Amino acid sequence: METFGMLGMVFGIIGFAFGVTALDKVKALEKKLKETSTLASID
Repeated sequence: METFGMLGMVFGIIGFAFGVTALDKVKALEKKLKETSTLASID
């Protein structure tokens, strides 16, 4: 049963890292679209 706990932690860490990376890329894309005025009305 310890194996499932270890796997859960590993997948949790991988998921967190993926989430942070994806958020960063979305923020960069939003900034680029705002600069080119493609995206006008986002707060």
